[in-house]
Amino acid sequence: MFHGIENISKSWVAVFLRDEKYRIETVRKEVQRRKPAITPRNRIWALDLTGVPLGSSSEIALGIIDHGTRACIALQHLESKHSFVILRELVQAIRKFGKPTKPRTDNEAIFTSWLFRLGLRILDIQHQRIEKLAPWQNGRIERFFGTFKACWRLFRERVDREVEDLGSELRVFRGWYNHVRPHQHLNGRVPADVWSATEPSADRPYSYVSEWKEVLTGFHFR
Repeated sequence: MFHGIENISKSWVAVFLRDEKYRIETVRKEVQRRKPAITPRNRIWALDLTGVPLGSSSEIALGIIDHGTRACIALQHLESKHSFVILRELVQAIRKFGKPTKPRTDNEAIFTSWLFRLGLRILDIQHQRIEKLAPWQNGRIERFFGTFKACWRLFRERVDREVEDLGSELRVFRGWYNHVRPHQHLNGRVPADVWSATEPSADRPYSYVSEWKEVLTGFHFR
């Protein structure tokens, strides 16, 4: 028996990992498959920016995801990357959906500036920042952007014209994501139903959705 970590050698660790490889992989898969608990809406909002390829350039988009319901609060094309612009969009989102307890961001300059911090103080919101170089701590918004970019890439491959209004295309994706796309961690429900606490029902009217050259498809239950 050992009494401290100083008594553990590298060779012992290597042998342990080799002998327990199967059990370690089993536990890892169980953790990955575990569904996070659905928490009340407006507890935490995840905020971040992403680049949207458009022709030979890249435009900026702000994304806001509600942690508990996975609802996309905002997916907005921004004319500039400035703290004032982020605050303006945040205020607009609060007017529509209520105030979050904590907005969670990374440590990019626009989220740590005196202007952004002052704005949150005026709004009486407690800022929650992830650790530096730890994007997985804001995983909700990272996965959302991953889904968006994969769909956007397919869409751009299928169209033979330039996108004239990026904002309207982002609104189409947001509507599909919230109302049409079932979410595994929501037990197959869509974020809009979880946000509004609506239970699925077989007799709900529905319509078939096909957008972005059939990249975004599915059934929209009213």
